[in-house]
Amino acid sequence: MPTITPDLSEVVKVTPGKYTARLVRVDDVRTGTSQKTGKPWAMLPVRWEIFGAEDSKLNGQNVLDSVAIQGGGAFKFEQFFKALTGEQYTEGQSVDTDVLVGREATITVAERPGSPYLDVKSYVALEA
Repeated sequence: MPTITPDLSEVVKVTPGKYTARLVRVDDVRTGTSQKTGKPWAMLPVRWEIFGAEDSKLNGQNVLDSVAIQGGGAFKFEQFFKALTGEQYTEGQSVDTDVLVGREATITVAERPGSPYLDVKSYVALEA
């Protein structure tokens, strides 16, 4: 096995806080069954890009997020949808995720307990 010495000097770490971000990518829905409850779940993997941050090194950094669209955490989708569209989501409404890409919101990023990863905890529409 080779011995390596990675250079991490240019790595920019996003820290917990509020950021203005643009939704830049929506991936295919991931589904599964909860091992705890046996109920199905579905997540929408998305990628945000930070802009306008006080610390300019954070601008252009990506934040990965998974928005629940089925299961107990699906309430988060309503907040996500309203922050991006300004409209209330209606139960059963079909959403073309392509129209969400490029839209902007304020996201709150927080530490995930017991994990080195961060979570997006909330979404708020940008003030006009």
